[in-house]
Amino acid sequence: MEDLLLEINKIKERTSKNEISLSDKERLIFNRAYNYLSRREYSQQELIKKLLQKTEFDRESIKNVVEKLKELNYQSDDRYKEMIIKKLLKKGRASSLITQELGMHGIECDREDIEVAKESLDLSDSDVIKNLIDKKIRQLKDRPHKNMRESIIRALAAKGHSYYSFSKILDDSLKDLNS
Repeated sequence: MEDLLLEINKIKERTSKNEISLSDKERLIFNRAYNYLSRREYSQQELIKKLLQKTEFDRESIKNVVEKLKELNYQSDDRYKEMIIKKLLKKGRASSLITQELGMHGIECDREDIEVAKESLDLSDSDVIKNLIDKKIRQLKDRPHKNMRESIIRALAAKGHSYYSFSKILDDSLKDLNS
């Protein structure tokens, strides 16, 4: 508990008016943004958009404050990117959909970023696909084999996986089911 209080005091000292030169208006923006970031990660673009919606301040002041937050490492697009990649990998999304999702948040993502996250989660493409197939089979166990196969293919395609990437795994899973 003492460690937590000590850490909170350190943060307060680093964010005092003496340490960070901000106008009163920027201090209000800073506090609001800091409050948002204390709950979860935001991309720079997303944080600016949220502050514009929730405050009456101008875009330039908000951008200046967000840059300050970035300098102090309170806001980081890299941490946000890592969080989103891991969340989407756990949901079974393919790399192409992850890249697309991050692009909508104004963050560039390459295959290497996704591969690093897969390694940290100890996942492979085939593991993700196998888990999705098994989950879908459990949901559809009472359906005829042909309908089940089509439903699984649609589910995997909706997650961004190509037929080439899952056809062999799907065939093996369905063979095991019939045995």
